[in-house]
Amino acid sequence: MTDGRDQVCAAMTVAMTETMLTGASRQTRRPTVVHFRHRRPDGLAVYRRFFLAPVQFSSSFDGFECSRASLDAPWPWARKAMTEHAEKLLRMVEIKPQDTPMSDRVARALMLMLPTGRVSLPNVAAALGSKPRSLQRMLEKEGTSFGELLNKDRRKLARRYLANESHSVSAVAELTGYSSPSAFGRWFSSEFGLAPREWREVNMSGGSIEAA
Repeated sequence: MTDGRDQVCAAMTVAMTETMLTGASRQTRRPTVVHFRHRRPDGLAVYRRFFLAPVQFSSSFDGFECSRASLDAPWPWARKAMTEHAEKLLRMVEIKPQDTPMSDRVARALMLMLPTGRVSLPNVAAALGSKPRSLQRMLEKEGTSFGELLNKDRRKLARRYLANESHSVSAVAELTGYSSPSAFGRWFSSEFGLAPREWREVNMSGGSIEAA
């Protein structure tokens, strides 16, 4: 049976996922049932606060159900380019067992979350069922840090997207988690010694570019 801490982590993760789904779908997709593996707690006030759908405990998984109709319904406002980016990211991220090093799990989460602009230590920790400080300690034991992993994944994505001329620099800034092209440009120049457009020109002309 899971302990109280595990229950809180599971509830936070499911709540965040539901919030992202309903927000992205403009409230058109909402869970019909929310599931948790742990037993029904004594108090349900917190669950009723965060979840509008019925909550079922002692289930076989932590997550929620949605109707098939809502999942199949198209989003008229959806951007095809962003869908293609999401598919590419999923292909880039190797799915590994949950007992893999925490640094690998964090790197995988970062690759998927960077384009959303919501990357932060608390958000990644919650997505992995941990707390920020606990996550930091685990990464330190593996000889790395959240900041190092974030920068490594950001460098990888920036090079990949800039190498594709169909992506504007503004789009690459957004896809790497920056709120403005100028902030992205300052970071990129400090990392690679060239402005994004200059890096692209050298790359497209067959010049020498730092390897990933």
